[in-house]
Amino acid sequence: MLKVFFQFLFLFILLTIAVAYLSIPVFAETISLPNPLPNISTPEDLVKKVVNWLLGLVSVIALIVLVIGGFRYLTSGGNEKAMESAKNIITWAVVGLVIILCSAIIINVIISILGGPSTNP
Repeated sequence: MLKVFFQFLFLFILLTIAVAYLSIPVFAETISLPNPLPNISTPEDLVKKVVNWLLGLVSVIALIVLVIGGFRYLTSGGNEKAMESAKNIITWAVVGLVIILCSAIIINVIISILGGPSTNP
């Protein structure tokens, strides 16, 4: 029983010293770091930039898929199965572009409802 008491006492003293040491104020010099992202000063600006970048990226991907579908249609050589596959690619690429456009509109409407400026660059 005495051994357990001394173990708890030792632990208590050790924790007391650790807390006392960690509570000593540190007089460190403040460092000012430059902003690595120009024209972004608030989190809202960062979100706008990321949303615009992502919308642009998926738009480019959808246009590339549209061009691939057109190329496959032109090179199908009259093969009905290849032509149908190319038409499906073109159809879904256009659907993707419409969804991207609608998402950009919805994002701008939500931001304007919340009181912020639109994400248009």
